[in-house]
Amino acid sequence: MKTKDYGLTCLLLCKGHEILNYKSDGAGQVWFEFPDGNEVEKIENDFFMNRALVSANDFLSAQKRIKNIIFRGNEHDYRKSDR
Repeated sequence: MKTKDYGLTCLLLCKGHEILNYKSDGAGQVWFEFPDGNEVEKIENDFFMNRALVSANDFLSAQKRIKNIIFRGNEHDYRKSDR
């Protein structure tokens, strides 16, 4: 699944899903790729239906992580890295 939605990206990180890849497009948006699956789809639905719950501290940590990626403005494919 790919998304440029900041809140959804933070929520997916809070729920334990790792970013597979991210890439900045020419319009200044950063697209994040997560593994496809039923759990990711359920979290996405919960997010847009306003029924997702997470710890405020976890969400703030995820926001900081995503802001660092967005303002760095480059691209990274975690599947190709050594981590």
